[in-house]
Amino acid sequence: MMKSRKQQYKDRKGKAGGDNSGSTAAVLLLICSVLLFALAGCSGNTTTGTVIGQETSNGKIRLAKLEGDAIAVSTASGDQQNPHVIYLADKNLWFTVYEDWSSSGTGSDIKAKFIDSNGTLCGSEATVSNSSGNQTVPRAAYKSGRILVVWQDTRATTNVSGYVYYRDIAVSSLDASCSNPSMGTETAVAFDDDNPVTGGIQAQVSSRTVPKITYDSVSDRFLLAWVESRTTRKTSKFQPFSLNLTEPSLAFGDTQFVGYAALESDLSGYETSPTIIRKWLDTSTAQDTYTRARLLSRSGSAFEVISTFEAFDEISNVDVSCDSTSTECLIVWEGRKGIFTRTDTCTNVPATEVDGVCDSDDNVTAAGTAEYDPASKEIFGLFVKNINLDYVNSMRVSSSDAGAYLPSVEFDPISKRFLVAWEDTRDGSNTKVYGQLIASGSGLYNSNLILSYQDTDGDGQQDSNVAGSKQTKPYISYDSVNQRYFVIWQDGRNGSVSLENLDVYGQYVDAEGSLRGSNYSISTTPANQYGPVIAYNSQNNQFLTVWKDARNYSSTLSDIYGQRFSLGQPQLTLLNQDNTSFSPLLIDFGSVILNQFLTKSFKVKNTGDANLRIDCVTSLSAPFSHESLTTELQTCEGTYATGSYIELVPGAELTFTSRFQPTAQGAFISSFVLQSDAESKTINLQGVGVQPNITVSTSTLDFGTITLGQSADLPLSITNNGTVDYQITNITGASSPFSIIETVNYPYTLSAGTSLNLTLRYTPTQVGGSSSQLNIQTNITGLAAAVTLTGTGAGVPAIALSPNTSLDFGTVSASSTGELSVTVSNTGTATLTLSAVSVTGDGFSLSSSPTLPLNIAVGGSSVLQVKFTPGTESSYSGLLSVESNAGTAQLSLVGQGKAVSSGGTGGAGTGGTISSSGGGGGGCFIATAAYGSYLDPHVMVLRKFRDTVLLRTEWGTAFVRFYYRTSPPVADFIRQHETLRTATRWMLTPVVYAVKYPLGLGMVLLLGIAATVEKRRRNR
Repeated sequence: MMKSRKQQYKDRKGKAGGDNSGSTAAVLLLICSVLLFALAGCSGNTTTGTVIGQETSNGKIRLAKLEGDAIAVSTASGDQQNPHVIYLADKNLWFTVYEDWSSSGTGSDIKAKFIDSNGTLCGSEATVSNSSGNQTVPRAAYKSGRILVVWQDTRATTNVSGYVYYRDIAVSSLDASCSNPSMGTETAVAFDDDNPVTGGIQAQVSSRTVPKITYDSVSDRFLLAWVESRTTRKTSKFQPFSLNLTEPSLAFGDTQFVGYAALESDLSGYETSPTIIRKWLDTSTAQDTYTRARLLSRSGSAFEVISTFEAFDEISNVDVSCDSTSTECLIVWEGRKGIFTRTDTCTNVPATEVDGVCDSDDNVTAAGTAEYDPASKEIFGLFVKNINLDYVNSMRVSSSDAGAYLPSVEFDPISKRFLVAWEDTRDGSNTKVYGQLIASGSGLYNSNLILSYQDTDGDGQQDSNVAGSKQTKPYISYDSVNQRYFVIWQDGRNGSVSLENLDVYGQYVDAEGSLRGSNYSISTTPANQYGPVIAYNSQNNQFLTVWKDARNYSSTLSDIYGQRFSLGQPQLTLLNQDNTSFSPLLIDFGSVILNQFLTKSFKVKNTGDANLRIDCVTSLSAPFSHESLTTELQTCEGTYATGSYIELVPGAELTFTSRFQPTAQGAFISSFVLQSDAESKTINLQGVGVQPNITVSTSTLDFGTITLGQSADLPLSITNNGTVDYQITNITGASSPFSIIETVNYPYTLSAGTSLNLTLRYTPTQVGGSSSQLNIQTNITGLAAAVTLTGTGAGVPAIALSPNTSLDFGTVSASSTGELSVTVSNTGTATLTLSAVSVTGDGFSLSSSPTLPLNIAVGGSSVLQVKFTPGTESSYSGLLSVESNAGTAQLSLVGQGKAVSSGGTGGAGTGGTISSSGGGGGGCFIATAAYGSYLDPHVMVLRKFRDTVLLRTEWGTAFVRFYYRTSPPVADFIRQHETLRTATRWMLTPVVYAVKYPLGLGMVLLLGIAATVEKRRRNR
């Protein structure tokens, strides 16, 4: 349902065949709407035309849009400002009057022009007043045949009149060219008689400003109101005790008053003489009793009277309107309401007197206090009929306590209600237009309502551009055909972010105070449109609004412009895709990569109550273009011929899309006009073509040669030297042995002019060279970078001695020599280089010194021979040190010297060179390798067997020498394989037990021999 509503626009090309029921219904609906509109707008007359905007048979015109271009009412040099406009019903003309500063010699003058109902200027400019001094802020009212213009005037005055002047313009005989209006005499509004008893005492008026005027058709009079300043304050002067004494006079408040007067319609005199809103008290006695305020209450006794008075300070901006169906007229103003309480007291003299009355010889005093509520300026109103009534409060119209200003008032003769509109600060410093309905002759109807409210996206909140700007200077007109008000104001919603500044907007308000449609933009021309006013033409249901305009400021300063429009019209509202207000009218594409494109869309919505016809969209200059623009909108004809436009029914929407596709770097701007029968909008576009850039601090990171097990770090910077932001989506290639130290969360946004600083680490796990390619990827096609990573892993030599902790030579006879082997192995991953080998300690030495430096390949070994030659019977210790590029390895040397036995013939006792010690735990290489330590109990048993048994015999000594020469490599091989170590332990276990327990071994052998003999015997 929503989709069909948004796309309800007519296809003017027509379609052959198909279901025509929808078209038939649309035609019937259109015919009914036209007939209904004709009946409502033409008082029963029928018309033959059905095309909106065309003249009907009875000469009346139906308008449904902003009709024509803006009207240049006055573009003379110097400022023209503060316009006012009225409609002359019997002449079917508008009349606009304004202040003109083009004559530097006389100051500001009052000028006027007639405007025909078709929007053309009628006749030449008329001068209403060009007297000395300044004539400013004119207002006009009309009675059939007579225009009355009033204005503020600074010419020299007497003490009986001045400051507000008026002049009538007779138009009864005005011809078709609007020539020969008859100007009356410029007349000052007289000062009033300020004393109720003694005539001729004129009010001490210091100024009268900003006059307003209306024609009261029921009472046939012109009612004027203004702000009056006097040299006197509000005053209460009377004698409450009926004594022939001087009346106590109390002053309070400031010197501002609401002034008013009523002129006879033929200008023969005053129906109500110029005065201020106040209440004269009873002057029938000789008492000089009066007040420059209004009495609200009075109570008292014989000796005390308390009176309260209503008065207003800081009064400004009055307005006045009359009920066209009764004698009621309403004056409104802004000001601070004060309540003055006066207490008159009579004290008996002497004090002992008890006569019960206040005598002339008693003491009479008066005192008063003033209180203000609210403290802010608010809007107040008072019906003229109540001015001279006691005990009637003025109405408080605004209710915010935050400040209210610049009221405007208009009357609805059908509902018999006045609408008062003003600017209000209850929502903050951004003032909004509020309103209040007032029943004629009665009081407030309902409560305050916001009139400048707009919610185009339907989220229940005021549009942000409206909420964030000021809506000020409201003015009201009334459509008698549709019975609704139109409130117009100056609006700043476009001013904070574009060349468009103060504009003219308005809102329909019905008789119940409900808003009809959304805010209507009447003029959004760049530069200011200021202080709009409006008048309604009941002949063709058409409004004319005029305002002060700054579009020609550089040449003619400010001018007066106007615009016609009517009810039942379309409204061209531009929205973003999320239904928020499209304001300012600027499509900003930002930065776009060369040869790529970006599209942005906005919507046109008809927020009015008549069909909106979109004529065309003008073309765009490259690199901007329209996307999918329909044929109907590609040609601007302006005639709305069949098939040349698209029509949107009220509430329908249409989306427009623009593309920006730059092929060169730089900033680009363009604009197009969206042309419709409601108004035309100029949409500006801007974008920047950019070439993205990614720069790395180096293309190669070479970590050099790094020893295995160590790491090296190098920095890498990735910099966006371009003008467009982008995202780094991933960085690959940093796998082992390379890595990135920092944790990067992808995608990582790299803004223009910023860098991502990383640390790359190389941790080699094998000897030799490694390389990888670091790939930096982005979200922009074709934008990437690569860095080559290289490094070389270097091996580490490691030195191991076998045995690894101690070399025990055991017991060697004095002067004999024991010799054991030490195996030096390279267990690392690089060549081991021995640089020095030394032995310290008495009795220990190397059998032969190796040739140094000695290189041992990875996995290789070399054997060193260490000798032990004790000199005496004692314990010896020493140290074997092997220095290398893997550090220094040391092995402790221990041995026991034994005295030579007399007559001994073997072993150490013979002075042989074979000692009782040995490498690898006392020379037991294989056993030490199998059991893991030369201190293992099994090894110690074998070692003891060697020393006490084998070395005591020649064959045993020979076996030991052979064992020492051949067993070290075998022991090293066994040590490196756990399986061989286990197997060797199994094989050595019987030997260990045989050595440890020889008797048991003998018995086992005997038993074995016996068993064998027995077995053979039996087998025989």
